[in-house]
This record gives sequence, structure tokens and C-alpha cells, in this order.
Amino acid sequence: CMSSFNAAGYYGLSDRGNVREGLIADIAVMSEDGARVHLVMKNGVIIAKEQKLTFKAYNIPCKPSDFENTVHMREFKAEDFVIPDRLKNVAIGLVDGQLLTTREELKAGEWRRLNMLATAERHGKGGGLSVCALKGYGIKGGAVATSVSHDSHNAVCAGDNGADMALALNRLREIGGGYVVACGGSIAGEMAFPAFGLMSCDGAEEVAARTEELERLAHGMGVNEKIDALTTLSFVALPVIPRMRLLDTGLYDLDERAFL
Repeated sequence: CMSSFNAAGYYGLSDRGNVREGLIADIAVMSEDGARVHLVMKNGVIIAKEQKLTFKAYNIPCKPSDFENTVHMREFKAEDFVIPDRLKNVAIGLVDGQLLTTREELKAGEWRRLNMLATAERHGKGGGLSVCALKGYGIKGGAVATSVSHDSHNAVCAGDNGADMALALNRLREIGGGYVVACGGSIAGEMAFPAFGLMSCDGAEEVAARTEELERLAHGMGVNEKIDALTTLSFVALPVIPRMRLLDTGLYDLDERAFL
């Protein structure tokens, strides 16, 4: 009701938004928990079933050279990733299976055992970089970085050491955005999103397969199995979801409506 019927009515789209005779049949059939899509119908035609396309996909030519690299960040070094003294008593806490976060009060020295989270301004508009402690991610011996970071789409990186975080973000800049996984001083995996740092030029099935591969890689490095290693990072800088978010301008507490 909230996602389709009310929305269609609000915009005056009287020919859609409900499952009823005479309306456009754009329908997704999912498991009860929404975790798996069994069938997708567009205009009354089944176009996907059990995760597989049932029609020949449109071939719209696209190549990376069609797009200008919009990831404009400075080169980072390991020493850039230091938690400020004023933030060593607090961390962003991730919640299993959710986009919500918590404010975690830390004991003296506890920050040393946690991952770091960094948000870097990537549009060439000041070059801000913020770093804080992150609880519940769990990566060991490396870092994960992405330029898909709603809504500002700055670059976000989580890791357990500054060297790999710098490596991941620098590589993100080189490939024009996307996903990068660094491990032990080298790039372990990546997927470029040359279209504004947000979209790939590859086909949907190839992108899905590559995303799953990067997910497995990150989880193999210790990332919490109960969270999405990539999508989670796409939301930790979005300051409209409670409670704690890391912007390129600092750590923000939504409940307090203030930067820490």
C-alpha cells in the first residue's frame, strides 16, 4: 500500500499501483520476508523468474570512455586515517540486517580494537575527510571502499588499518568509482562504476555475479555475515536514518541533531 498504491495515487497514475483487472500489471512476487524475488512481471509479461531473465535483454551500448571520471579526491596516505581524540570514546554501531545504527559509548582504549570508518568528499568541493570508530563490521587485514553513498555519494571506506584504506580509496579514484577491496597492501577485488561512480557499463547478470564475488571476498576477511558488506557502507553517510552517520564534515548524531 505504501510503496505502490499510495505513491501511484499521489502522482495521479490511475492506471497502476494495485493488482486489479484493467490496471497495468507491473508485479513483483517475493518471499514473505522480501529476501528473494521469485517472479517479475512488466506490462503483464513475465520478464524474470527465480533470479533469471526470461527475455532477451536490451543491448544498449555503453563503454567507460563515454563518461568523465567524476571521482575527484586527493591522494590519501595511511596517516590520514586517524580517529580524533574527541571521538575515541564513541563509535557507530551497526545493526544486523538493518540500515539503522546505534551510538556506542566506548571504554578507554576500546577504539583500538575496532574498525575505522572514513568518509571522503569526492566531488572536488573541498576535500573533506572524516574518520571515526565502527563497531559491528569486523573486517581484518584490509578495507572496503565504495563511491555509492546516498545521497551525496561521497567515498566511504571501512578498514582495520590506514594503509589499506588509503589504497582502496586511491584505487577508487583511479577507476572512476565503484567497489574496491584491499587486503594486505594489494587490491584483492574491484568493480568499476564509470558512470558517475554509480553505475557499471556491464550487463545486469555480470554486475550481480561480480557483486556476490566481492561480498564473499569481504566476508572471508571477517566482515559480519549478518550484514551486507557493500550496501551497508552505502548508507553509513546518509544523515536521514537514525542514529549515527559519518559525513565528510564529521560524525553526526541524529538524536542530538548535532555534530560530535
